[in-house]
Amino acid sequence: MNILIHIAFFKKNLFSFLLIGLIILSSSCNKNDNEIELLGFEESPTVLEVEVENVVCGSGVFGSLWFYGGVIRLGGVKYYFRPYQLSEQAAQKLERGVIEGTKLKVSFKTIQEDGQYDSIPICARFIGTNVPIYIFDVEYL
Repeated sequence: MNILIHIAFFKKNLFSFLLIGLIILSSSCNKNDNEIELLGFEESPTVLEVEVENVVCGSGVFGSLWFYGGVIRLGGVKYYFRPYQLSEQAAQKLERGVIEGTKLKVSFKTIQEDGQYDSIPICARFIGTNVPIYIFDVEYL
């Protein structure tokens, strides 16, 4: 008899449970894209193995070539690390260049955008969540 009461309670409140779940999910989706601390990269510097991907509509040190570190956000949206500034040491180590598919080990910290790429025209295509980074050091894998 107790089990029937629990089933009836669940059926009666199913809509409420679903609504609460949707509210929780939507609130996590509406976070600011630059809230990198949600992913645990708030410590500086961070070292991560990444693959260079062409995001087509992006801008940064390497144009539309950004770094993907295997992090996926809710809904299957990729989380990109946008090369925004580069140390001299990292620039020297990247003399071979950066092309799509290159695998790198990157030492970086997250930074705030300063508007240096604002004048570059970009298209309206959604390219995924991203955070600008300052690259201290890099090595090819």
